[in-house]
Amino acid sequence: MIISLLLLPGVLMAWSPLVAGSVWLIGVALIFLFAIFVLRKWMGHQQTPESAMPVWVLPVTGTLNVPIVGNSFKSGYTHELCLMFFGIGIVFIIMLMTIIIARLFFRDN
Repeated sequence: MIISLLLLPGVLMAWSPLVAGSVWLIGVALIFLFAIFVLRKWMGHQQTPESAMPVWVLPVTGTLNVPIVGNSFKSGYTHELCLMFFGIGIVFIIMLMTIIIARLFFRDN
């Protein structure tokens, strides 16, 4: 649902840019809170490489959806928000994919 709040404004922009911007900002705030929540859960408990799953990529890299529609807005702050969320997503996708690929390659069967 949060991802849809980030992508739906691309369709809404043709009818009402104000509504599209509001929906997009709500989606940005929710994906940020969700990513923080998931990261705190991961960092708060000891994780084993055996528990690494490809589905781990989804919550944090959902932040990569922010710039898809966000760059269409011409407000002054949207470019910076898009860059910030793109950076967060790229950093964590690199870390998580390294862990997941290492688990898949080096796991004992």
